Amino acid sequence: STLSIHSFPTRRSSDLANTRILLHSFSNGGISNTALTTLEYNRRSGAPLPIQAHIFDSGPGYPRFWADIRAIRAGLPKNFFIRTFATAMLVVAYTIYKAIWWAKGLDNPIIMYAKLMNRPDLFPKNVPRAYIYSREDDMVQWKEVENHAAKAKELGYEVRAELFEGTQHVSHMPKDSKRYWGIVESVWKSSFREQ
Repeated sequence: STLSIHSFPTRRSSDLANTRILLHSFSNGGISNTALTTLEYNRRSGAPLPIQAHIFDSGPGYPRFWADIRAIRAGLPKNFFIRTFATAMLVVAYTIYKAIWWAKGLDNPIIMYAKLMNRPDLFPKNVPRAYIYSREDDMVQWKEVENHAAKAKELGYEVRAELFEGTQHVSHMPKDSKRYWGIVESVWKSSFREQ
């Protein structure tokens, strides 16, 4: 789960004023990185992140106990004993964190980061975006992605919701790379029309 920034200079690579940026956020981890990067950029510059297009791959979703544990476990070693012990520790730590957030009356950070994606002062409405997701994703529920996309559309963002069939979390590109990169290219091209 990460964030990918693709920079496409329109003239010379040293001329930053002419550099165009496509932001590609993967899962809730990518949404978190995007939110934190954007908040820091906004704090320092007083401006929204200077991107021209945004792709949301498998997110954002809302925190769900076992889905979150599965997402964290994905990076653990395959050794049964290490995996079992680490999973038990994750369950305990996650439960403690959730209890602290609840006691303090705080939103889970994932919910907060997802809300930030629809703030026009951080992400301009004229930046086209595409949500790429599937019903079979066992870490981020498809209805949550559609809900976020619908809220963005209500706020005036140019939104595409692209539902893939039979693909798992952040695995849509390998299943149908032609369609996937066609969506990315289409959103990228639409950014030239919009801005």
